[in-house]
Order: sequence, then C-alpha cells, then structure tokens
Amino acid sequence: MAVQFPELPAIAVEDNDMECCPERFPDTPSPVYCSSRPMPDLATFVCFQGACFSDVQGECDTRASTASIESTPRKPEPEMAGTVLAPHDMSVGMQQYMFQPESYLFGAGDSATDGMAYVGMDMHVVPLGLDSVMMWGEDLGTPSVAACMQQARRQARKKNLQHSSLREYGIDLLPCCMEQRSSRLIAELLQQDWERGQVDFVVIQTILHGAHQLALDRNGKDVLATLAMLGSELILSHLVASLRGCFLAMALHGQGCRLLQKLVELSNPALLHEIAVELQGSVLQLIESQYGNHVIQRLVENMLPQHIAFIADEAELETLMLAQHPYGCRILQLLIERCDSPSMIRIMQIATAHCADLCAHQYGNYVIQHIVAYGPETLVEAIVDTLCGNIEGYCSHKYASNVVERAATQRHCTPALIDACMRTSSTGPGLALDSLVSCCFGNFVVQRLLEVSPRHDLVARIRFLSPGLKGYGKHVQQALLRLGVR
Repeated sequence: MAVQFPELPAIAVEDNDMECCPERFPDTPSPVYCSSRPMPDLATFVCFQGACFSDVQGECDTRASTASIESTPRKPEPEMAGTVLAPHDMSVGMQQYMFQPESYLFGAGDSATDGMAYVGMDMHVVPLGLDSVMMWGEDLGTPSVAACMQQARRQARKKNLQHSSLREYGIDLLPCCMEQRSSRLIAELLQQDWERGQVDFVVIQTILHGAHQLALDRNGKDVLATLAMLGSELILSHLVASLRGCFLAMALHGQGCRLLQKLVELSNPALLHEIAVELQGSVLQLIESQYGNHVIQRLVENMLPQHIAFIADEAELETLMLAQHPYGCRILQLLIERCDSPSMIRIMQIATAHCADLCAHQYGNYVIQHIVAYGPETLVEAIVDTLCGNIEGYCSHKYASNVVERAATQRHCTPALIDACMRTSSTGPGLALDSLVSCCFGNFVVQRLLEVSPRHDLVARIRFLSPGLKGYGKHVQQALLRLGVR
C-alpha cells in the first residue's frame, strides 16, 4: 500500500506498491523509499531527509535519491513531534494525526506487529506494541484512538492476555466516547471490568463529568447506557444526578431520548420522581414531539399510578387534540389503563361526549376503545348507547367498526349490540344484520358477536341468509362452522 503523509519530507511505501507511486503521487517532490524485502514486524517505513526509521532489522533502498541507511533512527524534524502513523489500519491509517504539544508516549513494549509508529516529544520514532500507552489532549483525531485500542486488544487475544482496567489505555475518555469504534470498546471494557470486580471509579467519574455532552451524542449515550445497566444503584443515582438540568433537552433529542427511556426503565421511584419533576410543565410539548412522547410513555408505564397525575392534569387541557394526535392517543390510552385521578376521569368524560366524532377518527377510535375496555361502567354504557343508535353506520365504517368490535368483547355490552343488529334496517328492507353480514367491515363485528354470545335469534337469522351469502358473507358462514353452532 502506498502512503502519503503531506507534511513529511519523504513518503513511505511498501515494495509491492512501488509501481503505483507515480500514478498516486504524480506531483510529489519528495524522495520515495521502499523496503527491499518483506518485513513482518514493520512493513512500512517512515523516512526523514534520507534516513530510514524502522526497527534494527530494517533494510531499505532508495529510488530517485540517495539516502544513508542506519539501523538507529535519527531524530525527525521538530514539527513532526506528536504524530501517530497507523499505516495498516485501512479505515484510519492513511492519515496523519497531530497531537497536542503536551502529549507524550511511555511504556513502549514489543514489536509493532500492526505497523503503528509514534513520533514522540523526544523526537524519536517508536513502534507501538502491546504495552504501549498513549495520552493526549482534546484535539486528538479520535479514529486513531480506536486503532490503538483495537491493536492492543488484537495483540492481547493473540497472547491470551487481558487488560485489567480501562485506565491502562491512558486515553482521554470523553472524545473517545463520542467516536463510534472507541465508544463500543469502552462500553465493552466497562462491562468486563465490572464483571471481574475491577471497576475503576476514577474512569466512571471521568465519564460522568461529561455526561451532559455525552447524553446527546450518538455514541456517547451508549457508553452512559452501559453504566446505567451495570446493575449498581450507586452508579445509576450518580448518573441521574450528573444529568440534572438536561432531562428536557434529552427528551426532545433523537439520541438523548433513548438514554432517558433507559434511565426511566432502570430507576427506582425516588429517581423517577427526580426526572419527572424536571419535565413538569412541558408535558404537552413532549407528547407532540416524535421523541418526547416515548419518554412520557415510559414514565406512565414505570411510575406509580398516584405519581403520574401531573401528566393527566396537563393532558386535560387539550383532550380532543391529543385524542386525535398520532402520539397523543398513545399517551391517553396508557393513562386510561393506569391512572384514576380526577383529571383522568374528566378526560374520559370529554372523550365520551365526543364519541361520535372520535369513533370515526383514525386515532381517536383507539381512545374510545380503551374507555370501553378500562373505563367506568357509566361511560361504557353511554358509548354503547351511541353505537346502537346508528349500528349500521358504525359497523360499516373502517375505524368505527373497530370500536363496535371491541364493545362486542365486553359481555355486558353484547346483548344491547345484538338487539340493535336485529332491528329493522334504516337503509333498506330486512334487518340491520342483513347488510352487515356482507359488509367488508361489518362482517367482523358479526363474527365477534357470534364468538362472544351465539344467541339463538342471531344464529337463526344468519342461517336464513346463508343460501344467498357470497363474498364477505362466506366468512360469517365459516365462523358458524368453526364455532360448531347449531
């Protein structure tokens, strides 16, 4: 592979790529060097002003210029201090990463099997091996961090070794937590350290210190989620405390809402209350948000019923809007199931009063269905009375038929619905049932009535209609056979 380092006075290449150098670097004024034989320990050489920097076994010759070959590296130019060269990591290694002036290298170990080299502040080129530990400033090009960590892990696997602590990598954790590959490695190492009982609280404290920044980052939020899922109440409480003042921004953010949902699922009632207090007053904003509505759903599902009344209090102000909202209807359904506060009763009363409109609405029909299934008996009876007043119209409607079908599953509602179906049709000769049997939506209501209460008069009427049934009516006939009704 041919590698170009723009700020270097020379270019390092491998001998099998020598023929492509003129095409890849046509305007390069610097000399081009190549290895004279394959080098398993360090396949790429970095040359400065005619000197080859490799291990003591390295050999090289020159093309287009003459260079003195030395087994001991010469010091590079001062401006090269703090540079990492990773020629074999294909995703990041074809670049040059400049470190902060305060960066340094210590603990250089065995040979650089993966061909990484570092120009230290002492102006020496040092190969990076298994035991190499690097520290750097904030302006680090983070992909090279992942390369260094991955190289060390590959070497550890080859030698059946393990790092005892994440701190052994000596990395600046916050920028690494926001890089894709590094964040995955950090999350994995945190989990491994915890399972081995070697958790490093200095590392955890460093991550928590930057929690506000990490919570809204695509990769950083996964590292925080790993901390939350370690199973430690102490770490979880410190994480929630570190994110104070950030919960609303997280709930409205595409990445932050995922972390916040995880915190809600894992937190105890005291921590849940702390999160909920910060979101009070913004419930409507969150419900209408494509991200925030999921946070409200998790709160309703995980908080004690007496503690979610504040959500119903704010939702009551916009009951009809929320009932017809794609996200709001989900929240109202959960509240109907779990909340029995006075404001929730008023919400159900408002929805019941507008039953005719909500039954025929794409989202509102789900709210009415939940009132039928979980609401007070008086409200359920009011809804059934509305349905029976126009049974053909509701059973023939795409959305309203779902409400009738849900009401049919409630045994105390079934007799009134069957009575309505057995009345004279308001749209044609015969009974209302006659048209519903062959209706694309109504036939499902009839099948449900047969399953719940196969009343004699209902079965007799369907058998009377059977000879002339076709299309959707055949489904009702099959339901009779399936149920074994005589």
